[in-house]
Amino acid sequence: RNGDIWWLQSVYVAPAHRRRGVFRKMYEALCNEAKRAGARSLRLYVDSTNQAAQKTYEAVGMKTGHYLVYEAGWGNE
Repeated sequence: RNGDIWWLQSVYVAPAHRRRGVFRKMYEALCNEAKRAGARSLRLYVDSTNQAAQKTYEAVGMKTGHYLVYEAGWGNE
């Protein structure tokens, strides 16, 4: 891809504010800034069991990537 990749990290919307477009507005603003800065893509991690978040990300047009994440932990899981 030969370019910068921007990451969203630790996304959380308080339950009282969900389903009101909070994430969509943040995502759209971030996409605009990333494109303006010349970034090639935007990525985020999501827990494989968090179906609600995955549906939200798919609803704004995100798709699963072709990478898997591997990690080694030291008791901070």
